[in-house]
Amino acid sequence: MGQLYYHLGHLDSAIERFQSSRRLPNYTARSYAMLGLCFAAKDGCNMLDPGIRQLCKGLELPGVSAAERQQLQATLDQLLQRRALSSGSSSQAL
Repeated sequence: MGQLYYHLGHLDSAIERFQSSRRLPNYTARSYAMLGLCFAAKDGCNMLDPGIRQLCKGLELPGVSAAERQQLQATLDQLLQRRALSSGSSSQAL
């Protein structure tokens, strides 16, 4: 259900679902990955950093499979690149 909300752009509802599902052992890593994407997709007050923090938490989980770890890392790399690009454009504006 959280992924549906995410794809429909209902980010607050998606965040609620993923915060609940991260307590379920089979969905923990995926929930952190999706939370990272949801926070990063939110408009407004620099939501990339909370998204990055969620992905880092997912990477720190014990027992994360290699595939889940790879997905988390790839998403984290994308967000870090976005942050670097936005920081670069902010400093150029000054």
